[in-house]
Amino acid sequence: MCSHIAGKFKDLPDNAWVQQIKASTYDAGTAFVVFDDHRRDNWTPYVYRTTNYGRSWQRIVNEEDVFGFALSFVQDPVEPNLMFLGTETGLYVSMDGSKSWAKWSHGFPTVPTMDLAIHPREHDLIIGTFGRSIWILDDIRPIREAATMGTDELSEKPLHVFEIPDATNAIIGPYRGYRSTGHGMFFGENKPFSASITFYTSNKEEDVKMEVLNSEMEVVRTKFIEADSALNRIYWGFESDGIRMPGSGKVKEGDNPPRGYDVVPGTYTVRMSQGEEVSEQTINVLADQRVEWDMAALAEKQAFIEDANSTISE
Repeated sequence: MCSHIAGKFKDLPDNAWVQQIKASTYDAGTAFVVFDDHRRDNWTPYVYRTTNYGRSWQRIVNEEDVFGFALSFVQDPVEPNLMFLGTETGLYVSMDGSKSWAKWSHGFPTVPTMDLAIHPREHDLIIGTFGRSIWILDDIRPIREAATMGTDELSEKPLHVFEIPDATNAIIGPYRGYRSTGHGMFFGENKPFSASITFYTSNKEEDVKMEVLNSEMEVVRTKFIEADSALNRIYWGFESDGIRMPGSGKVKEGDNPPRGYDVVPGTYTVRMSQGEEVSEQTINVLADQRVEWDMAALAEKQAFIEDANSTISE
């Protein structure tokens, strides 16, 4: 350690290992340092921040909030209060600028989290582990929005839909030569080819009703969602409501209508409702840009399908 900053880290044992140094993207005088002293059987997390070019340092984690020695750190490039911390025992997140930390347990194991990065275009959190390969937390923009709002303000909202990113209805073909492989090949879990919709509700006792409306504000898709009293993420596969086919049973109240044909590209409104609470966001549905589309022919096809469905329904 350089002599001009030695001794400026409160509670840090001498000769601790410098695991990472991260410069802030917001301010030239701000940086973060991660220390690791587990080689001497010390599992205490040590992460420090300077805001004055290293003249003084403040410890931003403690063993009461974080279990296990610290290994990696990243600050969100858009919302400075959003921070992620990798430890020997998993991933932690702070949405208030390191005042408090919570362990991220949904879909991520308790595993040494060696490195962290945030993709500038996809807004994904990329997680490098020891022993469990690379993990991707898809699209952290809702977490970023929640951090900007503040957890107190968010928790006061009975229902809130976060901004929905543009979604492409991509044409997906089969993997040639790999049909019905059973356990012969390993395929990791990938991001669904669907529209990602994230919302918060404080009420888990009642289902959330999702409606997708077209530009004429007509409901084209309805789904009922069993949600947790927290952040929830669902995926809409661009389908419209289908119709009851001959011989099939009636759709009961509160059940999801059958799946229909895909909607055409355009701007739609996603409306979430729960009791008297309503929250909306718009979504742009994009066509697969790898294919040339005849929009007039597509509209003609949609009209034919609607006419056929009307006949079947009668």
